[in-house]
Amino acid sequence: MTYKKKHNIVTLSQKKMNDNEINRLIETYQIDPQIKIRNQIINQYYPIVHAFPSYIKHNRDEDFAADFTAAFIEKADILLRSYQSKASSFLTYLTAALNNLYNDLLRRKMTMQSYQEPEKSISALEETEASYNAPVCSEDARRMRIMQVINKYRGISWLAIKCVYFDFFDEEDFLKMPAITGKPYSECLSFIDRLSDEIAEKRSKLLHKEDQLSRIYVRIMKIHSLLARSTGPDETSLRSRLESYEKTRRCYLDAYFKLRTAPAYRLIAGFLGTSEKKIQQIVFLFKRRLASCLKKNTRRSEDIYG
Repeated sequence: MTYKKKHNIVTLSQKKMNDNEINRLIETYQIDPQIKIRNQIINQYYPIVHAFPSYIKHNRDEDFAADFTAAFIEKADILLRSYQSKASSFLTYLTAALNNLYNDLLRRKMTMQSYQEPEKSISALEETEASYNAPVCSEDARRMRIMQVINKYRGISWLAIKCVYFDFFDEEDFLKMPAITGKPYSECLSFIDRLSDEIAEKRSKLLHKEDQLSRIYVRIMKIHSLLARSTGPDETSLRSRLESYEKTRRCYLDAYFKLRTAPAYRLIAGFLGTSEKKIQQIVFLFKRRLASCLKKNTRRSEDIYG
């Protein structure tokens, strides 16, 4: 199996190296950065890198995995030069770097999918599916499109959407709240504080789960590395540990995908004096409208660039 990038070919090696050998190789590369040394190191971790999106992030898009691997190879020189063996093992360092690389690549590829809530219906997913293939645009352009759709709403519906998608809420929106809700500024401010605290707490939990997944991933990859060099009783023990780690990973994933960073509809409904079901309906219709808008933009881009 080979991976070709420009004029350099990275070929998967059959020989596994231990941590000391890897560290010595990296130290050699830091002194004399030869392409063949870099490729030798990449060969050792290619399976880990290629599997990272699906293993940690549960992203099974093969195109994304290929882009992720290519992005890693592009940055391999910087990563190897920056590594310090006294700070951590290379596998721990690599996992943290892969996590950052994944998030960076995902942000650049992010479209409407970022704003789809896990609990939405299958029909809503089908209606927004086309928007997932929208061309990549800048963060500012994407936010502008979303704001254009949000600002087509008025009154309680507009405020409900702003509260659910709190990243788009600003000071000017706060000044409009008393007129829309009939509540004094002090009560509006208290509500915004509660909303902010809830979102911050949920995002903190999400980061904690991502950290747990990264840590268990390091352990699993370490076991795989040891299994490649072990036989007999040692192999049996390692496979038992691997099974335990895999079970833990599945539990972490289940918990991770149940988390929502959006504020509770119940909290928003209580403040706005409406029902939770009404908030769900407003958000559902907003998603449909936004998906339709992004779909139109996709068609325009295809006309221009296709």
